[in-house]
Amino acid sequence: MKLESFVAAVWPCRSIWNRDIDRLGPEEVITEMALRTGTDPERARATALVSLESVVFEQLHLGGETSLVLPIGIYHRTRTLYGQQCCLQCLADGPITYYRRAWRLAFITVCTTHAVALVDRCPRCGAPIVFHRSELGSRSAVDASIRNFCWNCERRYPLLSRRVPKNSTIYRATAELEQVVTLGYAELALTPIYSHLYFAGFRALMALCAWGAVASDLRDLLSAKLTLDADCVANVATNVVEHLPVDDRARLVAFAWLLLRDWPNSFTTTCQNVGLLGSAFSKAAAPSPYWLAVVVQSDFNYARYTPSVQELRLAIRYMRHQGMTVTQTTVAALTGYREWHRKRKLDYLLSE
Repeated sequence: MKLESFVAAVWPCRSIWNRDIDRLGPEEVITEMALRTGTDPERARATALVSLESVVFEQLHLGGETSLVLPIGIYHRTRTLYGQQCCLQCLADGPITYYRRAWRLAFITVCTTHAVALVDRCPRCGAPIVFHRSELGSRSAVDASIRNFCWNCERRYPLLSRRVPKNSTIYRATAELEQVVTLGYAELALTPIYSHLYFAGFRALMALCAWGAVASDLRDLLSAKLTLDADCVANVATNVVEHLPVDDRARLVAFAWLLLRDWPNSFTTTCQNVGLLGSAFSKAAAPSPYWLAVVVQSDFNYARYTPSVQELRLAIRYMRHQGMTVTQTTVAALTGYREWHRKRKLDYLLSE
């Protein structure tokens, strides 16, 4: 049977090809698939991206984009974005080939099995990878197992993937990130961190190197430690790293991984060298998890300290108890309160 005819026969009332089936992972589809193939339901459920909740991201957003999940840009039954990646060697090896779940993640840009770079489009015509359309256009084509065939130019993908040395930064970074996914946690400064919080911070660092006031300087500084051309990652008009090509994302993964070495010393030193401000970080990389935000707040927040209302109340109480003169000027001098609206606030507190 043709692939689309088969799906229409099994799920006649369900839309499959005009949906992101990896993201949605409908329970009834997974249950039916597991039942008819004799597969354990949990194993079948693990093929969908929802199984990565609380591992790579906190919650999968079914109606929009999810952090670190590559969007495929569905338009009817075609794709407008390059969110489906693959390893050409994996698709060529063995009698049974399949697309890996990890190939939909923004920080996976290298196949650690074959030590080659992933591709996110046809190397010949540049069309997005849409494997279920490979048999379209030919009535005689019923081989749904063909996964390395371009639906647009109707030719097999060439096995010309760029080699990635196993001692390279991007390979080591990818291998470590895969391990974090497997374990469910990471360690920074000997402190365990839940993996979804670690990846939230990792994405923020990728965004910081991609967009913002210091992005170009950061890339230049970090590229000195790599055999990469930092200029290949051009500043983009958004900090949505999931929309970047696979080669650009590979460089950002390497840069973010370097910033996490010897945490937080490497990050602090590098960002101080390029003059990072806390406000610039917030614009480029918000939101950030606590383990990252606390370092930015303590090391890159140069704003003058403003005492809280509770601190001002305690200062006034202390001064009265000590018999000191309590006025706007004396309270401000004791607490370092120099904000322009201090008169109105202190008037209110002194009248309590």
